[in-house]
Amino acid sequence: MDKEKQLNAGSSTQNEPAYVLIGRLQKTHGVKGEIAMRVITQFPERIKPGKTVFLGDDHTEIIVDSVRWKSNLMLLHFIDIDSPERARELTNQEVFSLVRRIPKLPEGQYYHHELIGLQVWEGDQLLVSLLRSWRQALMMSMSFSLKINPNY
Repeated sequence: MDKEKQLNAGSSTQNEPAYVLIGRLQKTHGVKGEIAMRVITQFPERIKPGKTVFLGDDHTEIIVDSVRWKSNLMLLHFIDIDSPERARELTNQEVFSLVRRIPKLPEGQYYHHELIGLQVWEGDQLLVSLLRSWRQALMMSMSFSLKINPNY
């Protein structure tokens, strides 16, 4: 998919981003170019061989070659990453999927990017008047039991 189509992949009516964060690459593993990923997605089973993911702020396209688990980390091997040195270059990169490829959630559940533009409440206390980024939404949802006001 070319860059222009990727950038237009989200919903323009909701100002939805084209990409959604699914993990962060951490350290290399072994001698064949595997790298550990801290999984953020609720759907890790969708990360499988042949899946295209996007790395870093420039959303560089890369294809997953193999997937396996080691404790709570997912070990990934990407096509054309054939050494620990090449894998090390990917350390600390965020891993994204296209928003249009993520499954729909049940009513009342939301992805972090869907919270952008909403108020954040805990009980009757307004914590954030307006969520401005998916990173802010992720941090808030990890810290508090949130009540979302979609009528803002």
